[in-house]
Amino acid sequence: MKLALAQINPTVGDLPGNSRKILDFARRARDQGADLVVFPEMGL
Repeated sequence: MKLALAQINPTVGDLPGNSRKILDFARRARDQGADLVVFPEMGL
């Protein structure tokens, strides 16, 4: 199993921006073969 640990630097209260960061990172991780992506709590 390949894991990806996301360090996305979320901005408090910026739901659209944080969602975009999460989706972008998840897509990149998938393209690199990740089976599981872990994001920081309170990322949204």
